[in-house]
Amino acid sequence: MPDQPPGAPSSPESAPSAPTLLQSDHGTFSIARELNPPVSDLRHLRDQLLAHASGQSRPYDQQHVAVLARDERQRLVGGLFAEIYWGWLHVDALWVEERLRHLGIGRALLREAEDQARRHDCRHAFLDTFSFQALGFYRKAGYEVFGSLDDFPEGHQRHFMRKRLVPEENEQAENASD
Repeated sequence: MPDQPPGAPSSPESAPSAPTLLQSDHGTFSIARELNPPVSDLRHLRDQLLAHASGQSRPYDQQHVAVLARDERQRLVGGLFAEIYWGWLHVDALWVEERLRHLGIGRALLREAEDQARRHDCRHAFLDTFSFQALGFYRKAGYEVFGSLDDFPEGHQRHFMRKRLVPEENEQAENASD
């Protein structure tokens, strides 16, 4: 993986800002804006955040899930990628080739990811979508909006959705037997 994201702009706006110095009893620290920082720095930040979060909760045992749709020539025509962690399925992206939409491929991809999540004891799923994307599709699949951002992008909304994967009565019965 390259240390700089592909296509990173090299304009003056992307140059680091002049650092501000912060002094404390623990030393002097420089604080500066870095647009498109090295991927290694982003990984370090994420790893440290997850280490802290795992100390506050159960371990962050993340698993990546990919569900792929291929045609008879084994050409990729759709797919979903997601993460499973802390009892939740996070659907990061779902795509189906435009000419093949409305044939049930997207629903089959989503159903398979949800089934995989249930096999890993996930009780819930969440995702986000835009008003110009698949809001109706996810609603038909049982997802509900729990938050929205207006003008993201301008003139549209970004919707955050969730779905219970395990019926409430099953969850209560499992908790009672613990």
